[in-house]
Amino acid sequence: MALASQALTMMSALLDDLQVETACCQESISQGSELEIEPASLDILGQFTALQRAAKFLAAAPLNQLLFYLATISYRKV
Repeated sequence: MALASQALTMMSALLDDLQVETACCQESISQGSELEIEPASLDILGQFTALQRAAKFLAAAPLNQLLFYLATISYRKV
């Protein structure tokens, strides 16, 4: 359960970064420019935007299954 808690904390931090990034770049997004998002690679030292990191995470992790599993485990603990 500690690992799942850490994963949720890190996912929350990533989505917070994404929210800050989109708030800063709202003008370029609202101009109607189409963005093609490439997910971040697995290069540890690479410089990636929060959007690229979030795209990589959401493409790699089955989020529905993760949340259902966490809810099941939490319910059993109660």
